[in-house]
Amino acid sequence: MTSYRAKLQLALLAIGLFAVGLTSWQALSGSTEALRAATYDRLTVLRQTRAQQIERYFQDLGNHVLALSVDESTLDAIEEFTPVWSPAIQPLFLHQPLLLRAPGPYGNIHSRYHPTFHRYQSAFGLYDIFLLSPEGDVLYSVAKESDFAVRLAPDSPLSAAHRAAWALDGPEQFILQDYRPYPPSSNAPAAFLAAPVFRAGYKIGVLAIQLSSTEVNRVMTAGGQWREAGLGETGESYLVGPDALLRSDLRHPHEPGSGILRTHVAPEVARLLHAPPGTETGIDHRQVRVLRSHSRINVPGLDWTLIAEIDEAEAHAAIDALRTRTLGLGALIGIILLLVATLLARSVTEPVLALADGVRRLGRRQFGTRLPISSRDEIGQLAAAFNAMAEDLEATTVSKSELELLAGRLMSAQEDERRRIARELHDDLSQRLAAVAIAAANLGDQNIKEQIASISHDIHSLSRQLHPAILDDLGLPAALEAECRLFFERDAMPNSSFTASPKRPSAIS
Repeated sequence: MTSYRAKLQLALLAIGLFAVGLTSWQALSGSTEALRAATYDRLTVLRQTRAQQIERYFQDLGNHVLALSVDESTLDAIEEFTPVWSPAIQPLFLHQPLLLRAPGPYGNIHSRYHPTFHRYQSAFGLYDIFLLSPEGDVLYSVAKESDFAVRLAPDSPLSAAHRAAWALDGPEQFILQDYRPYPPSSNAPAAFLAAPVFRAGYKIGVLAIQLSSTEVNRVMTAGGQWREAGLGETGESYLVGPDALLRSDLRHPHEPGSGILRTHVAPEVARLLHAPPGTETGIDHRQVRVLRSHSRINVPGLDWTLIAEIDEAEAHAAIDALRTRTLGLGALIGIILLLVATLLARSVTEPVLALADGVRRLGRRQFGTRLPISSRDEIGQLAAAFNAMAEDLEATTVSKSELELLAGRLMSAQEDERRRIARELHDDLSQRLAAVAIAAANLGDQNIKEQIASISHDIHSLSRQLHPAILDDLGLPAALEAECRLFFERDAMPNSSFTASPKRPSAIS
């Protein structure tokens, strides 16, 4: 590439694009990190909010259990149900939670206490409320499922909750048992809170409440309003138990139906169950890259971990949009830079090319060449210096036509001077020599006379050589012819007594 304009354009464009590229790279790098950090912060805030909601929910339930366990209605109900309880009452109430009265003493007692416990169950969204005897007999149940009016089997989740609560040694204490499939509730996940019931310092029974996964699931899934909860199109939050099974449903489940206690989380999520709170990039159960925030929740009796995730592609959507805008802006700036570089290169190279052309014209002796001065910068100063040089050359240099004219004038002056000298030699000096010759003849000195004749002949020959008179009288052709004839005559008479003067340039040479 030899064009200075092309080199200048390429250099300006390269510098501009390098600056734009470096700035864009720095902006994108900083924006990527900032957006990633903002996404992690948003996930962490959402995770903390969900954790606080879950912790508050179980704390409120614990307070309800404690309040209900010391309520006089509960104490009186346990004491009154215990002597009249019998497995025989189960068929009267089974699967009839709205039944208020049935025949017999149990039915009369049930009609007094059932409305209170039913209102309590409805008001706080509980699945069921149980009154249990010290031996594990289900004295009362709001829902009246198959566990009503039976002695609990040792392997029953409710039986485990009863034993744990009965082992507590004082009031104002309760136990919380993690979700387990509960057969009387069609093997649906059920968690139990239970507290001992004391009368005058003696345990008379156990109060237990059954929790379904509905309320916890509603909190974690925001009632299905994921986007409104700040999780966008792909984000989700869920709970995981120590067995790596879900404790709340996913936004994108593996299979239809609830995944609670059925679906295992991704292996790398399982490794986070006992890790300190933090954020990371990982793979979810769909094998999709996600940004993740995790921590354990602080609920006594539950070893749960809360996970908040969002697809990396969605989290980086703003980055991709920024990258697209940056590339578009960079392309636009590149075009503008190309135009500016072209204009700037042209503004620099055109005066240089004009200067080069002016120098070539000066080389051809065109001293009238002048360059236009369109600016006052260095280019303008260079053009002004060129014009000044051209003016100096024009003032001090003679053109070819002037040289020819001067040469013609010089030759005319030479010819005039020759003519004058020849005329003086012929007219003046010849006459004076003739006078001297006459005087010498009178003296009778033949030698002097011959010498004077020879001198007169030489003067005459010199006068003819300087400017033959025939040139003025008959013109150049006749003068040339006469000169040639005289030349041959001299050559034909080598022994002639004629002595020519030293040859001098002919007037016609």
